[in-house]
Amino acid sequence: MFIFKRKNIYYVEFFDSDEQKNKRLSTGKSTKAEAMEFIKDFKNKLVEKSFRQSVSLSSFKTEYLKYTDNIYSLKYIRSIRLSFKMFEEFIWDKEISQISNIDAERFIIHTHKRAKFASLLYKRTLAAAFNKALSWNYITSNPFSKIKSPKLVKKLPVTISENELTQLLVFVNVTALKHAFLIAYYTGMRQDELANLKWDHINFEFSNIIIKNTDEFVTKSKRERIIPISKNILPLLNELKNTEHSDYVITNENGYKYHPATFSHVFKYAVRKARLSDEIHFHSLRHSFASNLVRKGVSLYVVKELLGHSEIKTTQIYSHLDSSNLIAAIEKL
Repeated sequence: MFIFKRKNIYYVEFFDSDEQKNKRLSTGKSTKAEAMEFIKDFKNKLVEKSFRQSVSLSSFKTEYLKYTDNIYSLKYIRSIRLSFKMFEEFIWDKEISQISNIDAERFIIHTHKRAKFASLLYKRTLAAAFNKALSWNYITSNPFSKIKSPKLVKKLPVTISENELTQLLVFVNVTALKHAFLIAYYTGMRQDELANLKWDHINFEFSNIIIKNTDEFVTKSKRERIIPISKNILPLLNELKNTEHSDYVITNENGYKYHPATFSHVFKYAVRKARLSDEIHFHSLRHSFASNLVRKGVSLYVVKELLGHSEIKTTQIYSHLDSSNLIAAIEKL
């Protein structure tokens, strides 16, 4: 690095390690003393930049998880951990400034061959993480930003009828879990929302349920919402309220709330015992709630609010059920 003067202004010439070439930069100063002060600050920035770019993937993962710990839901943080784990196994622990677009693309192609939906999760999660690395000046470009997400065959939401729900409940031996599945069917709640539902979230006077954010739980969209209580489960909730022995609505025999994954496992077991379609899973209860509303003429915007979707495009997967516009169009022929 050296300085030179041209037309009464001092310049500095230096080697750019990122672009592997010499560069010249104007100090904007006309005196050597001022130019040297500029160069001193510039050198410090180069050293800091060089240091920050020498961050390993494992170190960045640790720092990023610490950053996200109090920002995102536990479910999303688990996705972050899994995405980094799979990427580290594929690429080893190299410096993140050395990870190229080709590295990222090969990883996504590799995982897409084995698990199509997982590859989309990894791509979204790691792209968000490397955007943060970009803002922290650890990298100069995001290796995941220019990768096209693998295309998936779009399938219609899998739903379950009331008759099928009745069939599978026969194979659920725990009464509290039977109650959980009924409540999910008529409210559209996610499994973690159901697991964290408390009695003080239910307003019997106005007959509604508030999906609340608490110190223990944050909704997927981070927004609270209100779900009116269906007449199909109001008697059940009243009965449970009269025998409550915990702050939580759905609890085991010891009064402790269930882990959300328990709902999925027990529900899937009952589906198979009842010999129903293996495509039916706990989330099908939420799909069924939304589908039943749309079939009965409820607008997608109202369904969006009841489900707690952040964007209407998520709710539009149920648009095929609203055939009124299609019928009106054909009748004009």
